[in-house]
Amino acid sequence: MIKYILFVILILSSFNTFSNSLCSVQSAVKIKNDPSLNLDEKAKYFSQFRRKCQQYQRMTYSALGDLYFIQQDYYQAKKYFAKSYQNNLGKTPLNNDEMTLKYALSLHFLNIQAAKVHDLFLEIRNKYHDQLPTNLFKLHKIYKISHAQQVVSKELILAALSSTKNYKNLAICPSINVSIHFDYDRATIRHESRRQINEILLALQSPNLSTMNYQYELVGHTDKRGKMDYNLQLSLRRANAVKQALIQLDEILSPQLIAMGKGESELELEGDTEQVHQVNRRVEVRVACD
Repeated sequence: MIKYILFVILILSSFNTFSNSLCSVQSAVKIKNDPSLNLDEKAKYFSQFRRKCQQYQRMTYSALGDLYFIQQDYYQAKKYFAKSYQNNLGKTPLNNDEMTLKYALSLHFLNIQAAKVHDLFLEIRNKYHDQLPTNLFKLHKIYKISHAQQVVSKELILAALSSTKNYKNLAICPSINVSIHFDYDRATIRHESRRQINEILLALQSPNLSTMNYQYELVGHTDKRGKMDYNLQLSLRRANAVKQALIQLDEILSPQLIAMGKGESELELEGDTEQVHQVNRRVEVRVACD
């Protein structure tokens, strides 16, 4: 009888150990990285794993989001990343900050929730004081290059300039970078940037901002090519060009706009490709604070 009881205890102990070994980070990673499984099969295994191992729900959702992100299926990636971050219970996803930025990029590539994307990138940059680890910096660079190739909407400009969030753990003046395209070595705004000028105008005319009596700094930035003193003057000329373009559309804005030039002193990205240069050639629109 005693032997039988000991045998049952041993079997139950082995079963519990086996069950616990299934519910582990290693098991989730094994499913994600198994080369013999296609994406649909991995999704099925993760569904079974999630039901059995409730504490790993967030991790499995995030892992699925990452797999779809790699496949550039941003709709599915967004869906699973959202499930992960809406569920506050259970184990934190692996590489949580990386998954946060991939979630933000999924939203960005789907062209939705631009203000949320902006805030997510800002929060991660704040967390690392702009010294992003390599994996996060690569995602940040993808976002910045893509962002520079798009027209920044009135809604995003308005959300950024209305923001009360802190950056680098300091209370800062709300701001946003926009890409205004100029002829080479000139301060002449290209025709394709007229829509961007109009989006800035609509944001500044919005009742949410117009009642604030803000002044706005239009800060010109250049890429790193050329002499430093020349770039400083060029950036100021370009900021003034944006200011004049806005005033021509709405003279009432004139006393609210201040043109400034920073030259190449505040590069957004380091590098020598034309894509990086385009990111750095920008005008920053920011609330002027004391």
